[in-house]
Amino acid sequence: MSSLPSPEPIGVLLSGGLDSAILLSHLLAQGETVRPFYIRTGVVWEAAERRAVHDYLASVAQPRLLPLVEFELPLADLYEQHWSLASNPCPDARPEFFASLETTLVLSNPVPLEILRPFGELHKIDVMRLGREFPLQHTWSCIAPVQHLQDQVNCDQVHCGQCNKCAERQHAFADAELKDPTIYAQLTTHNS
Repeated sequence: MSSLPSPEPIGVLLSGGLDSAILLSHLLAQGETVRPFYIRTGVVWEAAERRAVHDYLASVAQPRLLPLVEFELPLADLYEQHWSLASNPCPDARPEFFASLETTLVLSNPVPLEILRPFGELHKIDVMRLGREFPLQHTWSCIAPVQHLQDQVNCDQVHCGQCNKCAERQHAFADAELKDPTIYAQLTTHNS
């Protein structure tokens, strides 16, 4: 990534999770103008994830942070109640996927476009250390949100503490030796 800010806004696909939130804040800290994008898919954790996206954006608001753009790509019928597959080494995280996607988008759109993966070569621990000063309590990494009663009046969703995404989140904070600000419905020590 260059040290000089780009003259054009950089779009960041913001999932509400740790990596995309850290990337967005890192780019803002580098002086970039950032346009966040969120894709609504209709999965069971979407309401909690969207709330986290909006909370995170509010917590890092500044003039170089452009308004959120949301797209809809319904996947609920595909996922139903199940998203996790033993682990998540998604094929769409490989460099070949992004190169192919970039080619497709360039061919179908006259506007120049380049897909960058500034954290593509980093390990999770490195990303977490970059984000140590960012408001990570406003991120979401759970596929089984749990209703949580607050102040005997307000119900809010919290991380379950049991799913594989919660386990990844707990490991990420622990491995980077950062305090985990997450509220879990039930905290379980996960084995690596």
